[in-house]
Amino acid sequence: MRGAYPYKKLSWFPDLSHIEAEIWGRFIDAFPDMYDSVDYCFHVGTVPPMVAAHPDASMRAEAPLYQYEIDVVGYKEDQVDIIELKHAATMRALGQVNGYRELHMRDFPASVMPKPVVITDVLMPDMAHLAFAAGVQLVVV
Repeated sequence: MRGAYPYKKLSWFPDLSHIEAEIWGRFIDAFPDMYDSVDYCFHVGTVPPMVAAHPDASMRAEAPLYQYEIDVVGYKEDQVDIIELKHAATMRALGQVNGYRELHMRDFPASVMPKPVVITDVLMPDMAHLAFAAGVQLVVV
């Protein structure tokens, strides 16, 4: 498995907000060998039939607007990580990343189960405990 982008600091990261890009840059600095490659703004989820089957190609091209966007998908050998970048992550991020993981498994079946990861810049109260209980890797950078 291989992503479209190298795992390294870039001058800009596709579709990441300013704060997400800062968090991601710090993560890359802290873990320079974590991934081989990555994808940004990775789309998962069902496109409504009215869009997917529309006779107009320009309407079908709008399909990604109806899907969910995973911030980053990281690839290392056979491992796939579904990564959500959040400033001061809360419980909402845990549900979000696990939902993305489920959709990724459905939309892109593979022999390896993706790992959900939340990368944040502030450790909020109870988040370490909740992330562990939810099976989500929590990284603070």
